[in-house]
Amino acid sequence: MIKLIIIVLIILLIGNVPQFDATELSSNQINYKGRRWYISGQFSSLKQSDGSILENVNNVASFNGTHWEAMGNGTDGVIHDIKIDSCLNVYVVGEFTRIGNIEVSAPAAKWSPFTQEWKAIDNTTGSITYTNNRIRWKNGFRRVINSVTVDCWNIPGTILNCNCDVYLGGSFVIEFIDQPTQLDGTFKNATNIVRWDDFRLTWDRLGGPEASGIIDVEKPVRSVYKKDSSITLVEKSVWVAGDFDGYIKKRMLRDSDDRWITLPSINGPVYKIDYRPLPIGYDLIFFSGNFNFSYEGVHCKYICVYQNHQSLSNYQSLGNVSSPYAPPKPVTSFSLEDDLSIVYMASDTANYSISKDNEFVEPPVAPIENGLTSIKSVHLCNVVELSCSSGSLTLLGRNNYLRFYDSNSETWHAFGDANPTDGNITLIDTIYFGDSSASTLSVHRSIMMLFVVCWMFL
Repeated sequence: MIKLIIIVLIILLIGNVPQFDATELSSNQINYKGRRWYISGQFSSLKQSDGSILENVNNVASFNGTHWEAMGNGTDGVIHDIKIDSCLNVYVVGEFTRIGNIEVSAPAAKWSPFTQEWKAIDNTTGSITYTNNRIRWKNGFRRVINSVTVDCWNIPGTILNCNCDVYLGGSFVIEFIDQPTQLDGTFKNATNIVRWDDFRLTWDRLGGPEASGIIDVEKPVRSVYKKDSSITLVEKSVWVAGDFDGYIKKRMLRDSDDRWITLPSINGPVYKIDYRPLPIGYDLIFFSGNFNFSYEGVHCKYICVYQNHQSLSNYQSLGNVSSPYAPPKPVTSFSLEDDLSIVYMASDTANYSISKDNEFVEPPVAPIENGLTSIKSVHLCNVVELSCSSGSLTLLGRNNYLRFYDSNSETWHAFGDANPTDGNITLIDTIYFGDSSASTLSVHRSIMMLFVVCWMFL
């Protein structure tokens, strides 16, 4: 009970941090709070709101409240995912061999908002990774990373140093050439899912394909999720989703229970997964994709929730799938409110869907501009994401559509004019909220240390 009270107090503390002022989006002054919106995909340049061209952004950039900013020289290939850790570092993954001015062994890298530099996630370059154990990408197989997630809370004693576990999911085979070979003489490998331990400087197979059952490189991992939160001191597990047999699997990360578990009855690929471990003995796993199944009287279509309890687990629908407001197509992206009662969904249609208290409801109409034909991604700004009003929303759509909705003023704002010089952005995969101010990092770390000290001594 005491630990639960501490969690509530810390959440309240975070909620009292000054919130984002939406007027900065239309102001001519730089956003002094360091607010950043990060986009990634496949593009080479962006047009500022004043008509000037920002060249050589190369697949990744940030918006600071008034204009676009480059992040080094970007990458030499497409970026599929982008994430921000508790220390405000920005991770990108995809299909590239160079980022900024460095060559990387894996298409995964980390950007520091303070040094303004890129680093390989394992701090190495070249075709073979030299760490406490060596890996190499197996010839003849794709080298694609679709999803990245991080955990900076795994080792409490290293929180202030930001030694974070990094989980990568995609389509690849990595050989561990320092480990004993298998009976057939081949090296042990990691297929489509692997972890980098930044504290021990080692790669982890997570049991390998023989344990996970993820064995077909042509059936990739599309989404991997590990909650970067203090709650992981209670629940230690990582979830993966994709096209592989079973579609969703959970990897337990406890010394006494180090195994993979497959969720039942899902009958189609899963595009995104998010879970909220709760300190009362169960998790809520939200997932979306191209599926339509029933299980023990619960009908799930395109989006669903799995209640993972220690003694009893079951699915939960987010609403009547026959509702006129239910997602009409497979859900490609979704975002959750703080209290988990509201879920915003994108399904590649001209508007987005909302589930409120497990019922699909009519959403506010998004401003249809620039020939918008479909919304591809949606992201909510929550209280714990500092300097941003809870309930504020970013929409990403086709035809270069980028809009921010401020929940305080109930108004929509533009991000400048996100057009390359040739007028054609081929792909923008992900938008993610972040804050790169030093003051916010100080608040983050102070809250982290307060929680860990209380947790260890109670």
